[in-house]
Amino acid sequence: ARPLNTPPYLAFPLAAAIIYTFSGLTTDTETRVLTQQGTIPNLYAAGEVTGHFHN
Repeated sequence: ARPLNTPPYLAFPLAAAIIYTFSGLTTDTETRVLTQQGTIPNLYAAGEVTGHFHN
């Protein structure tokens, strides 16, 4: 980082937020979506919804 030695010093409000998902839907080897109770009938997932970090 570089030191801030010369005014003017400016600031602006900032709100941090998570704007992407962590993980995705849990699936079995047949790509059926899983819950803690088991599979959800007729619901399948593939591609980025089953991945990790998405923007």
